[in-house]
Amino acid sequence: MVSGAANLDRLTLVIVTWKGDELVRDCLDSIIRVYGRLPPTVLVDNAALASTRALADEYAGVTYMPQPENLGFAGGNCAAWPLCDREYVVLLNNDTRLTDDSFSPLVDFMDAHPACAAAQGKIVLAANGKLDGCGGFFSPLG
Repeated sequence: MVSGAANLDRLTLVIVTWKGDELVRDCLDSIIRVYGRLPPTVLVDNAALASTRALADEYAGVTYMPQPENLGFAGGNCAAWPLCDREYVVLLNNDTRLTDDSFSPLVDFMDAHPACAAAQGKIVLAANGKLDGCGGFFSPLG
C-alpha cells in the first residue's frame, strides 16, 4: 500500500461496464493492491447482469447501478454523476489496471491548478509500454 491512500477520501470512482465482469474484477483488485482499499465507487452496468450485481456486492464501498439499456461510456458516466459526492470524480474504463499510485499525482495537479476543470493521466498500453495516442493531451478541440 502506498502513502497516497489518503487521497482516496477525496475521490469517487466511476466504472462503466457492459458484460465485463472479469475486467471490472481485475480493475478493482488492482486498486486494492495499490491502496489497500477502494474509494467510494459507482459501478454502472450497461447490461444489468445479475453476475455484475453479485460482483459489486463482493467489494465494500461499491454502489451498483444497473441500466435498462446500454448507455455507452459517456452515458454511463452521466448516469453515475448524481452519486458522486466527493471533491474529485475519476472516470475509469473497466479495463484499467493500476500498478502504482496513479491518483495522487492527479489530485496534486488539481489542487495546484484550481482553475482547471479536468485532467487525465497518461495511458500506457500494456502490450508494448508505449503511450496511447488517445491519452496524450487535451487540446482546444478535444
